[in-house]
Amino acid sequence: MPERWISSDFRPDELLAASNVTRERVDQELVRCGGMVPIVCYPMLVPLTAAAGDVLTQYPRFVLAFFGISLLIGLLRWRATVALRGPLEAKERANWGWRYRAAIYAAAASWSAYTCWSVQTYGRSWSSLIVLLCTVGLVAGAVGTLTPDFRSLRNYVALINLPAFLCLARHGQRAD
Repeated sequence: MPERWISSDFRPDELLAASNVTRERVDQELVRCGGMVPIVCYPMLVPLTAAAGDVLTQYPRFVLAFFGISLLIGLLRWRATVALRGPLEAKERANWGWRYRAAIYAAAASWSAYTCWSVQTYGRSWSSLIVLLCTVGLVAGAVGTLTPDFRSLRNYVALINLPAFLCLARHGQRAD
């Protein structure tokens, strides 16, 4: 290893402190970019996409259940957002940051489950295609919102897209 990379001044505690400051800035930027739109968007898209197709008339309880799940996840994300906007100790900030990211992943998993169910139930009809189109919009919006934390963005995109891709591949060319 070249001599310039080795320093006798290296202190792991300083690196850890810098890492905590960086994590705090990332959390603040995530909360600033996110706002209320992602929190409200998922619960509202469920009944809107269901009403655009046949889902709302055929499966009203199912739509209500997904709406409730999305609303609950949105409220949890809002709570984490409020907490992260205030002054917090490092350990508390880490806990709320984890909860915020868990809510992001839960929203992606919930929407992904709705997308997979839609594709398996309706095939390549309008009812499932509108959900897939909204998935593209959700991912496009998440790119701007989650850009400060690449790991969260990468995980979100994989979590919301891969199950839908697999469901479409499983469905194949059937003309349901």
